[in-house]
Amino acid sequence: MTHLRIKPAILSSFIFNKATVFTLALFPLLRLLYLALNNKLTAHPIEYIEHSTGFWSLTILLLLLLLTPIRLVFKTNKQIRFRRMLGLFVFFYAFMHVLTYLWLDYAFSYDEIAKDVIKHPRIWVGFIAFLLLLPLAATSNQASIKSLGANWVKLHKLVYL
Repeated sequence: MTHLRIKPAILSSFIFNKATVFTLALFPLLRLLYLALNNKLTAHPIEYIEHSTGFWSLTILLLLLLLTPIRLVFKTNKQIRFRRMLGLFVFFYAFMHVLTYLWLDYAFSYDEIAKDVIKHPRIWVGFIAFLLLLPLAATSNQASIKSLGANWVKLHKLVYL
């Protein structure tokens, strides 16, 4: 009996497939929807959603920042084509995080939000990070890349802040 061997090229094409990466990046949202629909979001569902979206935004950002070192160490460029998609997922989860905080947690009560910001200054760090993501997400299309030229690269280096 012969052993089933997966050829590296087949495995590589599966791992480095946009549909696979997209599905994996969408999985945290699908999981949240499943938990919400089945009433399993813990005793503090809003806090759970906030923490989950914040965690995944940061996790995907860190994975995104690892793409260049991976390219340099393993001398492969296949993963670089996922940068834009992953960057937009970072923005998506960060947006969901901010929206959950403002809308579900504080119902846009700016007095209460101000009190919370004074009580927890770390919120400023997250808010500034979100503001830095806004121009990156807004300019992640072909028209912006073309019109900004070399300035597009400079703008997108904001992610390192």
